[in-house]
Amino acid sequence: MSELVVSRTLGPIGHLELNRPEKLNALNLEMLSELDVVLRRWADDPQIQLVVLTGRGERGFCAGGDIAAFHQAVTSGDHSAFLQLLELEFRIDHFLSVYPKPVLSIAHGITMGGGIGLASHAPVRVVTSDARMGMPEARIGYTPDVGGSHLLAMAPGHFGEYFAMTAASFTGADAPFLGFADLVIDPQTAAGLLDELDDWWVWNRRS
Repeated sequence: MSELVVSRTLGPIGHLELNRPEKLNALNLEMLSELDVVLRRWADDPQIQLVVLTGRGERGFCAGGDIAAFHQAVTSGDHSAFLQLLELEFRIDHFLSVYPKPVLSIAHGITMGGGIGLASHAPVRVVTSDARMGMPEARIGYTPDVGGSHLLAMAPGHFGEYFAMTAASFTGADAPFLGFADLVIDPQTAAGLLDELDDWWVWNRRS
């Protein structure tokens, strides 16, 4: 497995961790390919009953797609690689939304663009109160992608139009109201949530 995506299992729990903290876990083709492979394998694995998705590092869950890689692909004329990345990213986001097993995403810190695509389409969406979320691609004239337009269209009032047009960000505390998360927890609780799940599994197995 690539070190950019770390996967591990503990009993019925499968944990996928984005592991590019120096780049705010920005997604490239290698990371997306690894996510796709593991998610599809676990979907058919009867031993896996819960998938947990997190991002390593204190600064954020995922800043979105790797803009530097996008720029390199487009300016070098390698449009096929750019389109392949986008196609795979969108396919993974949709797969998460219809995944046959519970998927728990835990988003913290910077969660933008493609990060929202992963975190906010999961069936169970947890976010820390201090997270910063948004669709910044609108600043460069790019329509909010990765299902962002769908999420914003369902936001109450005219908040969706506002965030789609301005690329403004919002906090994790606002995410449930806007339809991007289900539960808000404090960062300290989020940091220990995986340990609690591990402890639960060990205790349940012994009992």
